[in-house]
Amino acid sequence: MKTVSVTGHRPDKVGGYDITVRRALGAFAAEQLLQIAPDQVITGMALGWDQAVAGACVLIGIPFVAAIPFSGQARRWPQEAQDRYYRLMECAYDRVTVCDEFVPVNRALQKRNEWMVDRADEVIALWDGSFGGTHNCITYANKKGVPVRNLWDRWDPEMMRLLG
Repeated sequence: MKTVSVTGHRPDKVGGYDITVRRALGAFAAEQLLQIAPDQVITGMALGWDQAVAGACVLIGIPFVAAIPFSGQARRWPQEAQDRYYRLMECAYDRVTVCDEFVPVNRALQKRNEWMVDRADEVIALWDGSFGGTHNCITYANKKGVPVRNLWDRWDPEMMRLLG
């Protein structure tokens, strides 16, 4: 059984919050998942790449595990984003809350990343090379010897916006 975890940027780094970008990102995620053909995906359910992959899993029928860093992950998001998050959560094959609410947010996000990597055969990233949570996840995967496939060079938000 091939399990992949995903890590990647939020909407501001992948082209914006526009619905056409979100749709293009979802189509890109589905295309990549069809090529990679995992049996299961683990996603951290953050806005951007994580949710695009979760939506693609629903679309093409790949079971996904929602690795939630802490209870209430979406509570500060706009209502539309919260609604989308909860719709995706209902479709998850399994939901795991990695930390309790009393762990500092950055620490919970890192623990969630470690939990995902520790259960993956491969990490599928959408990473532009900048520092932040995605970088930290990839660094941890490299340390643990889990292969990382970075799709950044295949993602062109401007072209995807035109196609979307």
